[in-house]
Amino acid sequence: MVAIPEKALYSVQEKLRFKWKGPYRVTETVSRHVYVVENLVNKSTQKVHVSRLHYFDDSSLEIDANLLDQIEHDGFLYQVDKLVALEHHDDGYYMEVKWVGFSSEENTLEPVSTLYCDVPSTVVEFLKELATPESRDLLQQLEEEM
Repeated sequence: MVAIPEKALYSVQEKLRFKWKGPYRVTETVSRHVYVVENLVNKSTQKVHVSRLHYFDDSSLEIDANLLDQIEHDGFLYQVDKLVALEHHDDGYYMEVKWVGFSSEENTLEPVSTLYCDVPSTVVEFLKELATPESRDLLQQLEEEM
């Protein structure tokens, strides 16, 4: 298992460091320096240069529902209870989110792109359940971008 950088973070003390996310499974060797890795939550794959891989754990790691849930919500102060609605605004798509431990009156609108990065399987499941032309187009767009 490996982790890959989510994005580069800049600070005065540390000129450039990565926030690692994972685990990912290495599924294919493209060349000596490029590998295909699979996201364990949404099963998407991407090519990653070896310099952007960080050893996570060996192949004996048992991948079960508890681990996948932990991966999906790791590092979050808030946990998605359910997605309630899909809305289109001038600057993009948003989803109304019901948070675990909060009342429905405290639901928030969150950018779909952010939610897809944080809880991809929840977003995919919600868009599939909506089964509207808009939700199908958005799902296709998200999968192509990621």
